[in-house]
Amino acid sequence: MRRIKEHISESLSEKYSALEVKEISKALCIELLGTGINDYYLDRETSLDSAQQQLLDFALSRLGSGEPLQYVLGYTFFCGLKLKTDARALIPRPETTELVEWILQDHATESGCDFSVLDIGVGSGAISLALKQNRPLWKVCGVDVEPAALGLASENVIGTGLDVELMLSDILEWRDSALSARKFNLIVSNPPYIAESEALQMEPTVLDYEPGSALFVPDSDPLLFYRKILEYALHSLVPGGKVYFEINPLFVEELETLVLELGFRNVDVRNDISGKQRMVRAML
Repeated sequence: MRRIKEHISESLSEKYSALEVKEISKALCIELLGTGINDYYLDRETSLDSAQQQLLDFALSRLGSGEPLQYVLGYTFFCGLKLKTDARALIPRPETTELVEWILQDHATESGCDFSVLDIGVGSGAISLALKQNRPLWKVCGVDVEPAALGLASENVIGTGLDVELMLSDILEWRDSALSARKFNLIVSNPPYIAESEALQMEPTVLDYEPGSALFVPDSDPLLFYRKILEYALHSLVPGGKVYFEINPLFVEELETLVLELGFRNVDVRNDISGKQRMVRAML
């Protein structure tokens, strides 16, 4: 095992920090190669057959070029669910699990089949599937403007066996879509919220591999998607319904102002685990 770890470290040490190499090594050995956890930590002598060696070297080549580990493995874990990941959608982030947890805490007693949820910008399906997993009776619908992302979400719906409705729809044009006739108790979204000018500070692993359409908004209108979602929420939320957003910390104050101007109430902001203002909740 030690020789395999050293090979991984030598291959990646110029690209990644020592801590990152350690985490990647663990993932490659246990998840990709199927090494037992005890064998990994005890450094028990292990030899790779030719197929395993080729698999490892191909993974190291991809990682060396900057491709995210989650894409190399082909999956990630989110709220206890194993979800397929590839370049069709963003990789689910740990901070998004906090948004899911907030929703579940707020609606711990609302478990009936008459409770309906809309996830706008469903991507890989992470939020929708996590909510459905924890509230099996909820009616959960996920929409996305990208057919490729919906394809990935559909594969994750099948893979998890969870009953989530998926719909191709552009929230910017919601008045002309089937969404205009729907009503929901809760709307959640993690829309594109990174200003284009912020790209200069971002890691190449994100810029070069994850879909830009799910990341960026124009510098001139960073609240574009929030505005359209809130307008739709005014039309489609039932009285007392709530909206939940993941948000760029740079624009929290502007979003709070917008939410209040549109007539929502009980606006709350919550920090993520890193202490950044990351989530907003409001009631109609």
